[in-house]
Amino acid sequence: EDEMTKRSQEVMQVSRVEAEVKQLKKENHELRQYILALQSEVYGARLAAKYLDKELAGRIQQIQLLGRDMKGAEHDKLWNQLEAEIHLHRHKTVIRACRGRNNIKKKLPVPPGH
Repeated sequence: EDEMTKRSQEVMQVSRVEAEVKQLKKENHELRQYILALQSEVYGARLAAKYLDKELAGRIQQIQLLGRDMKGAEHDKLWNQLEAEIHLHRHKTVIRACRGRNNIKKKLPVPPGH
């Protein structure tokens, strides 16, 4: 009877270890998928930032060309309006980013092919 009890305990321990290994493998796979999604998101954000930098440089150049004939108060009014719009868009972007990260438990979509 002692042997049966001992054998039963060994089988239970092996089963527990196997279940734990299975769970850890599943978590490992999920975390790897999450890492791939984050890397993809970072890559996309970098591309967007590059594009926006070039877009902004182009817009500034256009504004400088449009504003070259403006003098005094008219020129200041244009730049103040532009600065206000830039701040507004920056604020909206920050709010969108914060709302997007509100639900931490929400899983990121995994890009196709990963």
